[in-house]
Amino acid sequence: MSPEVAVTAWAVWNAVGVSVDKAPVVGGGIGIGLAPWPDAPTALSTPARARSRPPRAAALVQLAQRVLAARRERFTAPDLPAVVDLRVGTVAGSRAFDLEFLQGLADRGDGFGSPSTFAYTLSTAVCGEVSLALGLRGALSTVSSGGASGFTALVTGAAQVAAGRSEACLCGRVELSGSDSDLIALFLLEAGAPVQVPRLTGWALAFDPEAAPAARPGANSTLEDLAAALAGSERVDLAASSPDGHSGVLTILPRSGLSMQGPAS
Repeated sequence: MSPEVAVTAWAVWNAVGVSVDKAPVVGGGIGIGLAPWPDAPTALSTPARARSRPPRAAALVQLAQRVLAARRERFTAPDLPAVVDLRVGTVAGSRAFDLEFLQGLADRGDGFGSPSTFAYTLSTAVCGEVSLALGLRGALSTVSSGGASGFTALVTGAAQVAAGRSEACLCGRVELSGSDSDLIALFLLEAGAPVQVPRLTGWALAFDPEAAPAARPGANSTLEDLAAALAGSERVDLAASSPDGHSGVLTILPRSGLSMQGPAS
């Protein structure tokens, strides 16, 4: 029997808006960048002597805050695991920070690169901001596998949790470049849950450049479909692929009609 991993909370922030623990709305957004989020949680402030957090990192912190808050609101017991890993997929990676740093060198000279910008040329730096702001004491990693990046991060996170190598993992995708494909999607995975929540099973990854499948239209559609399936009532098989040969599959098992509240403490 295939292992199962519980999805205890999730959220999607796209060009249309923010959805938490429900199917996201897609299409018809403002077209450029993430939609405004008027009631977004305040991105936690940094110490006065610390470098300021760039908007992209602040956005990821805000959505991660909301996912963890949704998980706490759903459960009366137990508490959130003490160690939560963070694993995100991205196509662009740190490219925007790389270009900003190189432009600074061109403008000011090779000896005057910006230390605060250089810090974010590390692919896990934005994830590190989430860990510092929210006190997550887990491993950080980023995944880059073309259009399947976010899906790959989710599948590898599920495998880590199922194998007992992670207590919980916040997985998803981050693409923030000021375009109509901007998206942050985060899913909190746990090995078990005392309430009836959606579960993932039957996951697998493959890499075969010789038989690379056609890329699915819409770079973000797979994770938006995943969020929709988690909110639904039917079993759904989901797949993602990229032209370079990365592909993955998994199955979403819906929650039952039982109460979403945990046992009384």
